[in-house]
Amino acid sequence: TGLRAGLVRTAIDQTVFAPVLTSVVFALLGLIEGKTPMQVYKLLRGTLKTAVVSGWKLWVPANLINFSFVPP
Repeated sequence: TGLRAGLVRTAIDQTVFAPVLTSVVFALLGLIEGKTPMQVYKLLRGTLKTAVVSGWKLWVPANLINFSFVPP
């Protein structure tokens, strides 16, 4: 733990995992709703950036606290 480790873990989580997992959730929801793969692709292109950036507002501070101060 520690602030430096928390910063590194948060950066990796939010730049690698958050966009990938958000894409998977959006794609699966679109397919479950009966959308075609092309419709899902267009949905992702139109909303993914906004969703990830909005998620950063909540999850960066939360993860930073979690990764820095909560023991594994």
